[in-house]
Amino acid sequence: MKFPNIGRLTSLQTISKVCVRNERGCDVKQLRNLNKLRGSLEISGLENVKSKEEALQANLAIKERLTDLRLSWQDFRRRNSEVEAEVLEGMCPPVGLERLEIYFYRGSRYPDWMVGEQNGGPKDLQELKFRGCSQRGPAPKLVDAFPHLHVLHLVDCSWDALPCNMEHLSLLKKLCIWDCCNIRSLPTLPQSLEEFLLVGCNPKFTKSCETVRHENWKKIEHIPTKHFEADSDDYDEIESLDSNGIAPQEL
Repeated sequence: MKFPNIGRLTSLQTISKVCVRNERGCDVKQLRNLNKLRGSLEISGLENVKSKEEALQANLAIKERLTDLRLSWQDFRRRNSEVEAEVLEGMCPPVGLERLEIYFYRGSRYPDWMVGEQNGGPKDLQELKFRGCSQRGPAPKLVDAFPHLHVLHLVDCSWDALPCNMEHLSLLKKLCIWDCCNIRSLPTLPQSLEEFLLVGCNPKFTKSCETVRHENWKKIEHIPTKHFEADSDDYDEIESLDSNGIAPQEL
């Protein structure tokens, strides 16, 4: 529901979702003084933020009690890739964030705080999810920015390759690639991986990962739990089952 002028509730500690709108009292700067927020927060409607300067007014970096953050774009009709890149740059999360999700981002590049080109950003991030992100080329390099990453989900993204330096994510335990149809090969993966899921991707790529002695198979041979599905089911439903302790099929 619409909840204008939420920024007046300066003692607010918990709110599950804030939707940014082009309406009075519903802009992103309503978050500026909500510095007691803790736990999980979703910020949607980011297509309505027009610049990095406007995004910085959310003051996300100083909301030290946030542990789980989702940043989401929605309206696909009003999109500008350069503006989106600037907005994501300005939405830098707090250092102590543990889980970050980026939904439907179509910016021209990834922010410096995400690729390790500036100080700040959530250095101790444990889990990262990209969903519906649309950029050409490979996924962004994450090692320098998120060296403590444990879980990485790539869902319905248009990248044609994973980051080439993934082997240096030495704490990564789980890698999920879901509906990423342009990926055709795997880079060298970290020896720390314990779980690998490949669902709804290119059939030849999936087959190569299952074929003994194929180069892609060699990259995941050391991973104890592997799960392959040619057809994609509902990602949210499967993720919910998995989070409740139902392990994927071991191959």
